[in-house]
Amino acid sequence: MLDLGDTGKRRDIKSEFAALQRVAGHMRIAKGISLERLFFTHPAAYHSHRAFAILRRAAATWPADSEPQGVLCLFAPNIEGNRSFGADGNAIEVLGSLTRTTAGRGLTSGPWLCLVLYGNLPEIKGYAPLRAHAEPIKTGSCFLPVRSDFERDVLRRLEGAFYPDGTAFQLAVDLANTPSVGSGFRRYVLLHEGNPILHIDIGATPSDKKLILSNAGDGVLPTLDALSEPSVLRPSL
Repeated sequence: MLDLGDTGKRRDIKSEFAALQRVAGHMRIAKGISLERLFFTHPAAYHSHRAFAILRRAAATWPADSEPQGVLCLFAPNIEGNRSFGADGNAIEVLGSLTRTTAGRGLTSGPWLCLVLYGNLPEIKGYAPLRAHAEPIKTGSCFLPVRSDFERDVLRRLEGAFYPDGTAFQLAVDLANTPSVGSGFRRYVLLHEGNPILHIDIGATPSDKKLILSNAGDGVLPTLDALSEPSVLRPSL
């Protein structure tokens, strides 16, 4: 959920990671073992080997039907190959694959939220980052997933269009409805006081980028600058 307008809420990287920690507290990484115990959001836990030490202690009572493992959840401004680079420039190299979500080759740059699974690697007789997945996000202070730089730009412009307004709006990814305009699109819904007032479909391919607003009918905005026009984004409430 992305707040638009002056809602009084302020997001930053600390609050975003705190929210993920709360979610981890409700999940199990193995039978009887909370994910929160082995969920780290700062690269220092890896570089100091603290994450490995905690996993080693947990392994002593780990269920026999699964391998001991933990998760690093890291903010990564940049990713190259199988290496995730932190804000301090230090890299974490994944020994297996590092996959990433993107709408297409070259359409998405950083920043990323990187989930790194770590555990025992017999070849080195110790713990190491085994594999990882990176999800492109809006910014380091808003972990809203995006699929392209174009989508990221649209969301920033929407914030700029609404922030000076005293009316509070929210923008949410619409998981219940798939855009009919194409498989490369993601549908957002603009909410006012919890009520949907406008659908926004954002899509990008290597040859085409489109923003479609759907209310009474569909219309393709000629340019992103049209987002600054109040009549476009603020239909009758």
